[in-house]
Parts: sequence; structure tokens; C-alpha cells
Amino acid sequence: MVVTRERYDPSSGIQPLDTNLVALIGLDFYTFRFKTTDITSRFVVYSGLRVPGRVRMELDSNLRIELFKDFYWGLNLYENFDSKPPVNANRNDLGISSSFGWKF
Repeated sequence: MVVTRERYDPSSGIQPLDTNLVALIGLDFYTFRFKTTDITSRFVVYSGLRVPGRVRMELDSNLRIELFKDFYWGLNLYENFDSKPPVNANRNDLGISSSFGWKF
């Protein structure tokens, strides 16, 4: 069980601050491949208890490759889905990002 507090823009016509009780189930996957590559994924499903039929899902996957000692290149993919958004908005959000980093 999870309690969420969501803040909305008052011009959306709904209560600006909303507190919900949701059921949560998730899965984490983490692996090393060779000594230079990390792969992680997280998938979470939130089922609303106050709003029947509202289901939210989040997927976050990361790939990190060591280019040379402690210097990494990373790739991140995420997807967020809401079956019944409380405001007039898209039901899903998909994105990808790339980064370079130094671990110290």
C-alpha cells in the first residue's frame, strides 16, 4: 500500500492537492555483463483504490558502459502510463536520454 499526494494546477478545475491510497506491485532487475556493463530495469504498477479502474505503470531501464577507468556512457529509457489521468493530459509519457559520467 502506498499513499500519494498529487498537486495539480488550480486552473485544471480539480482539487489542487489530492491524497490517494494505492496498491503497489513492482519488479526490479539488475545485472552485470562482463566487468564494464551494467543493466537495470524497474517496472511498477499502481492500482488506485479510490478511483476505480485507474492504473498507473512506470518502466525505467538503464544501460551503463564503462568507456575507461571510472568514466561511463549511459542510456536511459522510461515510460509512464496513467489509464485515467485526472486532468486533460496524455495517458503516457515516453522518453530517452543519454549521458556521460565519472564515478569517484
